[in-house]
Amino acid sequence: SMPYRFARLACMLALVALTVALAALPAMARPYPTILGAQPGVYSTNFKPKTFNNKPIQPLPLWMDMLGRWQKSAACSPVKVPGAPCTTWGWKEALARGHGMKGVDLLRAVNDAFNDDLRYPYITDKENWGRDDYWATPYQFLERSGDCEDYAVAKYMALEQLGVADEDMMILSVKLRVRPDIAHAILIVFIGNDGWVLDILNKHVMPQSAAQVLYEPLMAVNTKLCMYLHGVT
Repeated sequence: SMPYRFARLACMLALVALTVALAALPAMARPYPTILGAQPGVYSTNFKPKTFNNKPIQPLPLWMDMLGRWQKSAACSPVKVPGAPCTTWGWKEALARGHGMKGVDLLRAVNDAFNDDLRYPYITDKENWGRDDYWATPYQFLERSGDCEDYAVAKYMALEQLGVADEDMMILSVKLRVRPDIAHAILIVFIGNDGWVLDILNKHVMPQSAAQVLYEPLMAVNTKLCMYLHGVT
């Protein structure tokens, strides 16, 4: 059908752009288990574009734009300066909290480092950047804090530098089941086939078996793929 062909083509084009930009990394680096009750797949036969406030939820372009800025962020100030766009201050400290740790202990250490209301208060993109949606790099987040996806991205990049493989992590675009009008973003990390959720709305790292009732997963991205999620049970 035409909707299926359009959805298939859209995701395939997105994957081509992602692959070129990231030096032809493989689109599927590992098999994935069920993700928050949804069947994984690079594209799905029942794909329907999700919207929030009548606008498509499209994390891939925002993610790609953030990655480009992250790769060029070496010039960020080593100390916090009022009005500066970014800083590396606090990054080594966050990594030190997880140094030498493995598994869920590592996830908890990194989650705690960034789920700090005093150091990193929740700030909407509209207030922070004057935009409806903007994905900050970790160094931008350290300077100006951010909203849900910014916490998730900072945790993703910290865990990557601490040795967690990219294919074992995904930024998930989700809707909250108790507030389906609200778009949200979280990080899920797989240890084997066990998924663990890191979310600014919860101080604790949650096994996905417990977190499944909280979210409707829509789309996942990491540095190797974009994945539409479907067949939620």
